[in-house]
Amino acid sequence: MTNSVPTSASLTPAHVQRWEAPFGDLLNIVSRRVAGNMNPAWKSDAANEIAQTATLLRSDGTSWGVNPASTTLTVAEMLLRAALEHADAVRVLLLLRPRSAMSIEALVRNALEAASQAWWLLERGIAGRSRVVRRLLLERASASALEDSAAKMGYTVSSDYGKTVADTEKERAGLKIQDDFGPKGGWVGADGQRPLGYTARTALFMEQTGQAPSKGPYAFVSGTAHAELWRILYSYTSDKTPDGADLLVPHTSADFVRFAISACVDAVAQPAIRAFQWLGHGAALAEISHLRGPIIAAMKP
Repeated sequence: MTNSVPTSASLTPAHVQRWEAPFGDLLNIVSRRVAGNMNPAWKSDAANEIAQTATLLRSDGTSWGVNPASTTLTVAEMLLRAALEHADAVRVLLLLRPRSAMSIEALVRNALEAASQAWWLLERGIAGRSRVVRRLLLERASASALEDSAAKMGYTVSSDYGKTVADTEKERAGLKIQDDFGPKGGWVGADGQRPLGYTARTALFMEQTGQAPSKGPYAFVSGTAHAELWRILYSYTSDKTPDGADLLVPHTSADFVRFAISACVDAVAQPAIRAFQWLGHGAALAEISHLRGPIIAAMKP
C-alpha cells in the first residue's frame, strides 16, 4: 500500500530540537503567570466592569453576589490551564516520538477549543453583564452535552453531579437575563448573546489570531480525534524490509507539525495576552510577546 497524498519533508529529531526550547519556555512563562498573577481571584484593573454586575439584582430582589464577573474570570483561567496542559502534552509527545506525531492532533484540537472559549469570554469592549451571560451560555452548552452523554449511558443527570440545562435556565431567570427566541419560537441565546458551536467558535478564534485558513486545519486535526480512516492512512508510508516484505512506516509532515506547534502557541499565548492586557499585567504581556519572536523563528524551514 502506498501513500498517494503528497507530503513535505518528514519530521526529524532536528526539527524537534529546534522547536523544543522556545516552545517549552513559552509554556513555562504562561503557566507561571497564570499560577502567580491570576490565581485565584484574577484581581483586575477592570474593576468598574466587575462592579457593574455587583449592583445587579436577582428576580427576588437580592444581589447577584460579590463580583459575579469574577466567576467568569475564574472559568477563563481554568480554560487557559486546560489549553496549557494540552499544549505541554504536545511538547512531551514530540520529544518522546519525534518521527510520528499523529496522536498530538487530538491534543491540538482540544487546546484550540479551550482557548477559543477563553478568547470569547475575555473579549475586550463588552460589558461585565455580557461577559457573565457568555459564561452562562457556555455552561448551558456543557450541561446539554452532559445530559446527552448520560442519557446514552442510561443515566439521569442530577444537580448534585453537574448542572442540568434546567439549572442553567433557572440561573438565567434568577439573574433577570432575558432568553432570546427565533422566529419559529426556538431558543437562540440570551441578552443578545449567541452561543457558538465548537467549530464556529474555534474558527473565529483562529481567524482573529491569524491562523488561516481557519476551518481547514481544525477539520484536519479532527480527523485523528474521530479516528477517520483517511487521516490514519495519511500517517504512514510504504517501505520495504531487507527481505522485500511490505512495511508501513509512521510518517509525519514537518509542515503539519509546524502548524500544530503554531496553533498551540496561539492557543496559550493569545488568550493569555488578551487576559493580561485586560487585567493590567503589562510585564507578563511584554515577556510573552518577546518570546513569540524566537518561537516563530525556530519554526521557519
